[in-house]
Formats: sequence, C-alpha cells, structure tokens
Amino acid sequence: MMAIMRNHNVLGISCPWMDTTALRWSHPTTWAGSMLPVNGQGVVIRGRKVIFDMTMLDADITYAGITLSEGAELILDGAKDDVMLQTSFINVQAGTTFLIGHEDCPYTKKATITLTGPKDLYTNVIPRLGNKGVFVGGAIEWFTSPPSPTWTNVAATVNVNDTVIMVKDKLTNWNVGDSIVLASTDYYQDLTERFTIKAISDKSITLDRKVAYLHWGANDEYAEVGHITRNVVVQGDASSSSSSEAEGYGGQVLVHGEGRARIVGVEFTRMGQRNVMARYPLHWHFMGDQIGLGHFVKESSFHDNYQRCVTVHGTSGVTLKNNVAYNTTGHCYFLEDGSEMWNTYEHNLGMVVHRGSMIPSDATPSVFWITNPNNTFVNNVAVGGDFGFWFSLPLHPTGMSAVYSNYSWIYNRYTPLQRFDNNLAHSSFDSGIFFDNGPD
Repeated sequence: MMAIMRNHNVLGISCPWMDTTALRWSHPTTWAGSMLPVNGQGVVIRGRKVIFDMTMLDADITYAGITLSEGAELILDGAKDDVMLQTSFINVQAGTTFLIGHEDCPYTKKATITLTGPKDLYTNVIPRLGNKGVFVGGAIEWFTSPPSPTWTNVAATVNVNDTVIMVKDKLTNWNVGDSIVLASTDYYQDLTERFTIKAISDKSITLDRKVAYLHWGANDEYAEVGHITRNVVVQGDASSSSSSEAEGYGGQVLVHGEGRARIVGVEFTRMGQRNVMARYPLHWHFMGDQIGLGHFVKESSFHDNYQRCVTVHGTSGVTLKNNVAYNTTGHCYFLEDGSEMWNTYEHNLGMVVHRGSMIPSDATPSVFWITNPNNTFVNNVAVGGDFGFWFSLPLHPTGMSAVYSNYSWIYNRYTPLQRFDNNLAHSSFDSGIFFDNGPD
C-alpha cells in the first residue's frame, strides 16, 4: 500500500519550512483518505511539496521507503526539535528535491534520518542502487549550522591524565556534550582518542575523562582535534552492527544520473556497507563532467562507518572542504577509477582507517586514495592508515571508466599534479605519501 499526496502549489522562500502553502506530513488531510502513513507503509509524493514534521515524541514509525517524483519536494521542519525520519530508503528521483535548510537559512534544530534494512535485501529493493539509502537522482540541499572551525590543533602538549586541553583557534558552536577526537602523534593511529566535551571556554576544552596517551603540541607537531557532532545526523539503524561489528551493513547516500548534492554540516555515522561494491557513506557515482554545477560536501563529519568515507567515482567537479572523518574501513577519501578530474579537497581531516578486503589495496588502506593527479589537494591532514596519501596511478582509468566510457586519452601516470600543497600525514603504519603504478 502506498500513501499518495494531494495537490499543492509551490512557493519559493529562503526558509523552506516557513512556506504556508506547503502540506504537512502530520496533517491527515495531506493524505488520500485522510490517513497518515503508518509503520511499514511506503510513501510516494508526486508533484507536491511536503514538510516532514514528525518528531521522536509523535510516534516510532519506520516507513518502507519514500519516493519523490514529478517535481516533488520533501522538507525537514526547521521549527521543531528532534525531527526523526526512519525509512528503508528515500528515492529522490530526477526533477525532485530533498531540503534540509537553505544556504540563506541554515537548519539549526536537531534532526535524525535513520536508514533501515537487513543485508539480505541489498540487491532487490531498488535496481542497481540497493537498499538502506538516500538515492539522489534529483537534488539534495542540506544546509545546517556546523561548528567553526570543524577541526583545529592543540596549542600545547597534552599529557597523560590531563583533563583540559588548549587549542589554537577560538571555538564557535562547540558545545557541552559534543564528541571530539584527539589525534595520535605517535607511530600508531590507535593512540587516537575520543572524548565528550564537559565544559568549554574560548580556546579551552574540559574533557569527560583523563587523557590516556601523550599528544604532542610543540615545534612542528601539534595534534589535531576534530569535532564530529552535528545537529543533523544521517545514520544506519542500530542493526547495522548488532549481529557483530564485522557485519557492518550501514546506510548510504548515493548521487547518480542527473542528481546534485550540496551538503553543509551533516554527520554521517553507521554508514557504508562493508564489502558491498558501490555502497559508501557518501558517493558521487559515475556522473561524468559536473564542473561548475555546484556539487560539494563541507563542514561535515564521517565517523564510525563501515566502508570508506567519501567516494568520488567517475565524476569531475566535486568539492570536499573542512570535513572530519574518523574510524572507517578501507580507503577513506576515495577517487575510484582514475577518470576523476578537477575535484577539490581542501582542509579535510581523516583519522584512523582500518584494513579491509573489498578491493586488494584495502588490505593496506590510505586516508586519501588518489588515482588521477589532475585534482587539487590543499591543507589536508591524514592521521593513520598504512599510507596517508597514496597516489595509485594506472596507465589509463580502470573499472567502470574503462568498461563503459572511452577514457583511453587519459594517461594517469603522465598527468601533472594540478595542485598538492601544504598537506600533512603522520602516524601512518607505512608511509605518509606513497606512489605506485596502480592496477592496469
């Protein structure tokens, strides 16, 4: 059974949830038969605009998928705290939009989107896309109020048993109860530590427990401090790892076809589907030349995920800026085939990547996996992994880029670096930067 929306007119304003002509999810008259969608029901929104205004206090409902079609818009209510949307998927079809805030009116309340579903369904919910995901063939516009900066450095050495750390930058929107990660400055990434903020004042952070390891803050070595809490969370459900941590079947956000993603300040956790190809926390999938079309993810966090952090595959023109990634399996920031060009990685932090097995090189993972030099990398930091920055340069692009497109004119090994400035790697098991010929 599908719930179908009634007719409705569109009005464009800065704060999408303030549109008084939009229909509200919680109102029975929004729906055919004046019946709200119930637990286990699929929802189709055709050609209309609806504000999702259900909170954790309203009902514990999980929908069997939400599909946007024929110009529809789905909007999270920015006037309510603790909006909670649980569904097996959200299919944002071509010509539709999923809005969380607006670039001129950021979303400041708390909201959680939980993606649900067992592993045995991954091949047959949506053909070629799988399940447990936000599938973006239209547009997602997600603008929140992230912390500033999203990561910083300690101002002085942090000693064992310390409970207060000093940082170099003044902190805005770093709040009591938020989670932070203090990077290892030793030879091993496992000395990276996670804390909850107990108190905060200007450049001083009081931690919820004593520091277990020394973290340098002197000379040229100042441990990074990454902030990983955001007010909007996209996550896999609790069953993502309930059977065992090795299961690791989380959610995914996959941008494809005519899709566009503009994301600021979103937290991705329990995401990625371990050892399932093309199922990553955030993934631009084989979209070709997107230069100048405004694809980006900024000020977001990726933590405690099961496969990768951000994947750009067969797509050119994406910007990743000021993101923090922590604790994943396999390569973290991933340029997949080698046909990816003119992408920008600026001031991103990646910490703690574990060995995986989806592709052979995941057995010795890198924080940044780079298959085409014709991309920009500036002011990024890699903490841990076997390698910090791995330039794996095939003769020509590989994978889908070799099978479905003619990229034989690209000679990856002989392409000049577009820009690689002021990047830092430390606490890697093998090398901070590594070059090889990649797969042929």
